[in-house]
Amino acid sequence: MTSSNINSSGKNRFKDNVYFAIEWLTPSLIAPDEIQKKMDSFALCGRKISRMKIIGFSSCHTQYCIEANAYGQLKHLTDEERKHKSNYKVIDPDMKFVRCVKIDEPFMIEFEDGDIFEIDTPMDPKFQINMNSIPWEIETGSTPQNVDANILFSPCIGQTIIEVQVNKYITEKEPIIQVPFNEPPYEREFVSDITLRLENGLSLRISPCIDYCDVECIDTKNEYAMISFSDLKQALHNWEDLHNDEVTGFESDSYTIFFGEKGAKHTKNPYITLSPDSCASTIHISVSNFLILDWCISLAVGDWFNEHSEYRFSYSEWISILKDAGRLLAYENFDSLFDELINRQGDKTYMLNKLNSCGAILWKDREKYKTQITDLSKWTELALNQDGTIIIYGY
Repeated sequence: MTSSNINSSGKNRFKDNVYFAIEWLTPSLIAPDEIQKKMDSFALCGRKISRMKIIGFSSCHTQYCIEANAYGQLKHLTDEERKHKSNYKVIDPDMKFVRCVKIDEPFMIEFEDGDIFEIDTPMDPKFQINMNSIPWEIETGSTPQNVDANILFSPCIGQTIIEVQVNKYITEKEPIIQVPFNEPPYEREFVSDITLRLENGLSLRISPCIDYCDVECIDTKNEYAMISFSDLKQALHNWEDLHNDEVTGFESDSYTIFFGEKGAKHTKNPYITLSPDSCASTIHISVSNFLILDWCISLAVGDWFNEHSEYRFSYSEWISILKDAGRLLAYENFDSLFDELINRQGDKTYMLNKLNSCGAILWKDREKYKTQITDLSKWTELALNQDGTIIIYGY
């Protein structure tokens, strides 16, 4: 492991394990000799990469950017054909895309020995570099993560770093605005990129781009390594990839609803799965976002909802549960809702306990649940036949 004097005092100072740049106590370095010295202190050569992580959002991996990229590769077709074949849903699975990200939060590399290298370029020509200063489980505090670095940069996983290059250039202009320096020295040296050369001939090149950080996988000729769209799609988890249903074509407005196998991987554990027997569509909702359905299923069965059990409801029973949820959420004051639920539990206490433990939470979040129930009602009409059954079970 790296010696303790390299560890940043920023470790474990992220409130609620959420990343904010102001809490990352890592200086911005500009002078090439300082950057070189810092990189040398990490002794990265000989280390094997075990996994990588992008904390936040890659701006070049939105659905719009991917479609624009695909459109640009289809210049031999008519404009109408280009528009059709660059549609995200029908892009050729063999079409090639660059293995790169454009991010504005740190890029993390974990090595086989457990050390974690972190790097960011907050503004050209500044570099922020550190080791073991950000917890691996950190979550983004701004825009959500939308690409899996381990898939995008998969050829680099398991590879050993054989060389670390701190590449430099001399310029007479300010790096961002490209105007001559107005005071001496009128020529200055900056770092263009930090490149980690790997044993298989590939490299990871990290460089500033205005106020973004570009991370690129390149080959021995310094040309981009490529990834097929079918593989890239497995790495993507934009809103459309998680909250839109490929089976039915339904597009959700609720951030609490995740679809399919990919959605399950991004649903907070523990979660509940809704699976109609009429088609292959599946929905996953974390237990923490399942409150109104928990309550309405409890009322339907007359007992506690058990997240570890399996429930089966006919189409009409399920529609009744959804309508009940919508009606309860329409109450204008909590006291009226409380009175109805207490009356409906009869001589049992399950609703009283639920109201005492999480009634205030549900009431505060009722707009969230209204959107959820509206979406579930629309999805049900597409996914569940009127003679079908919906199966509900915990993870």
